[in-house]
Amino acid sequence: RICNKAKVLKYNIGQAISKTDYISSNLLVIVEGESRLIGEINGNNDSLVKLGQGSIIGLSSILNGQPCENVIASQELKAISIPDECFLEAYKNNNDFSSYCNSKLLPADIFLISKILIERSPRIDINTVAAFSVVAKFAKIFDIKSGEKAKIKNDLFTIVLSNNIENKKVGDQINSNDLISFNGNFQGRVVSIPIKLRDEFNLINNKKENNDSNIEKSNLKPEIIEEI
Repeated sequence: RICNKAKVLKYNIGQAISKTDYISSNLLVIVEGESRLIGEINGNNDSLVKLGQGSIIGLSSILNGQPCENVIASQELKAISIPDECFLEAYKNNNDFSSYCNSKLLPADIFLISKILIERSPRIDINTVAAFSVVAKFAKIFDIKSGEKAKIKNDLFTIVLSNNIENKKVGDQINSNDLISFNGNFQGRVVSIPIKLRDEFNLINNKKENNDSNIEKSNLKPEIIEEI
């Protein structure tokens, strides 16, 4: 069921659909056409991924409590605009929808994680698109309930993704036995990646190889297609 306040919007090629300077009061569901998620780090803009029919724009920003979606129409595009009050009603009353929101990492989430890791890294050779691809492969939502103490495996690096966790900011590390409490209407969002991947961003290499690891050495540099 679609909120009776929903409306269909049309965007032209190159038009901004979502920006990172504010959280929109509406979610957009693409019904026709394509857009691109743009990743901006240190003044550089990279096209990260196509967003097509069925993609929800604005969801990451609302769930995380901070604007994190820079999206531009790459074709003429139509989208259903849904007011955030309707979204909140669905989140509270539809268990399937709230479960989806609480368990799904969206493309803008992947970029937010990548940006945190890149901006904290001493490396200057990390390619944003390559980092986005690697993080998308390994990042997972860390399942924890409000009022619980975190229990984190030794091989995981766990950080805060949303602004509704008491005494924590987006990007803060969660350690074992940290007491986690959520504020507001939404479940707090915490994400984990393998420590080995975090170390690669930080140029920390273990001398001892672990042959049992299922994590291949990730390439955070751009792929060379042709030598000039």
